[in-house]
Amino acid sequence: MLGIVASSALPDLAHRLDLKPTVEQTPFGAATIYFGSVGGRDIACLLRHGVPSLPPHSINYRANIAALAQVGCESVVATAAVGSLNPARRPPALCLPIQILDFTWGRPSTFFDEEMHCVDFTMPFCERLRSLLREATRAVGEVVVDDVVYACMQGPRFETAAEINMLRTLGADVVGMTLMPEAALAREKGICYASLCVVTNLAAGLEGHHPTSEEVGEMMAARKEVIVNILTEIVQSYADDPDCPCHRAEPR
Repeated sequence: MLGIVASSALPDLAHRLDLKPTVEQTPFGAATIYFGSVGGRDIACLLRHGVPSLPPHSINYRANIAALAQVGCESVVATAAVGSLNPARRPPALCLPIQILDFTWGRPSTFFDEEMHCVDFTMPFCERLRSLLREATRAVGEVVVDDVVYACMQGPRFETAAEINMLRTLGADVVGMTLMPEAALAREKGICYASLCVVTNLAAGLEGHHPTSEEVGEMMAARKEVIVNILTEIVQSYADDPDCPCHRAEPR
């Protein structure tokens, strides 16, 4: 089954696909999962930030991923808002991350608190899922920027101009606050994971820009219909691959 971790697009997706909410209890807390099907294909969706909306550093990422694993999700597609570190890549561009730089701290970031188990995270995003997302995005007539490096920052504040310069020097293309530890937790559960990111703003200091929460929210709202169309498309084209290397990360 395909899982979807969404932000503001989930209510629209739930309405279009007639998704029904259920509270799933996990050892790490509860998460509300929205269940439905498209063309006979089951899906499970959740609102990453919850209700009321939590800031990125306070999200219960472990409960979210554990809940999706418990209900049988083999794969997860996540949407996210990002700032662009490249003035040539402006809002409302869509992009597919291929790598992560993690600068978060203090977030519970593993399911293995009491046992030694290290998972291979060399390639943090599932290439098969990335390919499906690429095809779904193009199928709805959108252009997607591929192979970008995503830098995950702690938040909830935006970055300083010096931090943005550092990230550009390190090779990052976009910056956000939510894909870690989400991606790593999915890998620990043996779940394929990929993300579709929406460029909502230029990063701090680029062309003198000062990012705001309002512009992020406005751009996500403006791109909501496109995001829902892409997610609906990928649900219809999705099929699991039991031989995917991502599934072999969790201890059996």
